[in-house]
Amino acid sequence: MLVPDGIQPVEKAFWGRVELEAAYAWLRFRRENLARPLLHRVKYGGDPEIAREAGQRFAASLQQLKRTVKVPDALIPVPLHPRKLRSRGYNQAAEICRGMASVLNCRVAEDTLVRVMHRSSLTKLSRMDRWEQLKSNYMANRKACIGLKRVWLVDDVITTGATLEVCSSLLKDEGVEYVSVAALAYAERMF
Repeated sequence: MLVPDGIQPVEKAFWGRVELEAAYAWLRFRRENLARPLLHRVKYGGDPEIAREAGQRFAASLQQLKRTVKVPDALIPVPLHPRKLRSRGYNQAAEICRGMASVLNCRVAEDTLVRVMHRSSLTKLSRMDRWEQLKSNYMANRKACIGLKRVWLVDDVITTGATLEVCSSLLKDEGVEYVSVAALAYAERMF
């Protein structure tokens, strides 16, 4: 949940794991709150407009923070494997990015990260087990990273943070200087 001043709660979850410029989450995900049905509709509802609208509202709330929010060169969605993209019909993270970009006036760089391996859901694994599984799942497109200095890596929900940690490291390895993460929600169990 966004805090008007100071360090965002989700930022603390990444301390000592990966160097980030900032980390933002709009909502706190719990089984019994309203974030759950929203995230379910964003991911599985079959209507990418819901994800775009959520992205717009998230970006508008970021602009209300008293802390300076540095607008990125590009928003980078966490990619889906092509098989998952075909079955779902859209990448919810890319749609969130589109909504955010319309408010922040920046571009979406969908070709920057690629999901190269398809694996079943990792939601039941620990952070360390996820990290091991994820290391070989993603690749950074070296050519697409050229000229990117400041980016935001965007996803729908942060559970353990392992996916964002892996993807952030890949971007930094390709020369991106400042990486921030932004998600519609974070799982309360992160803390």
